[in-house]
Amino acid sequence: MEKKKYDVELKQTAKGEWYVGNLHVESDTLEELDNLIKESSEKIMERVNLLNSVKNTTIVEKENEEIFLNESEINLFNKLRDIRKGIADSKGVPPYYIFHDSVLKNMAKKLPSTREEMLKIEGVGELKIENFGDLFLDEIREFVRMQNNNL
Repeated sequence: MEKKKYDVELKQTAKGEWYVGNLHVESDTLEELDNLIKESSEKIMERVNLLNSVKNTTIVEKENEEIFLNESEINLFNKLRDIRKGIADSKGVPPYYIFHDSVLKNMAKKLPSTREEMLKIEGVGELKIENFGDLFLDEIREFVRMQNNNL
């Protein structure tokens, strides 16, 4: 595993302002230092843009409306959660920034097979579909295929 050359702390305050904390950079030359600072700045902006795009998506779980899943739907829900966790870990964001549990439950219940069908699920937007929708759709399609084979 390659050693990290830089590390940065990024937080959002309760007022919605961004705080870029300590930036620690290891370099042997000024040229390398300059390149690492540019690279870390680009990564910070990518993360801020991702967080802002997710923040601007309204996620609503209607009060008193529970989504009940049967056993096979629960299995799919858990697989979708695993996908979400992998994406969240790779992006360095909490899993609910990707999709809220209620969105994953709706996917497991409604079984969208196209991007258009997935967009009808509350909490799913164009940007999320573009960034990682196909990973979820592929899992749902595989689930449906397996269900049909078991009939």
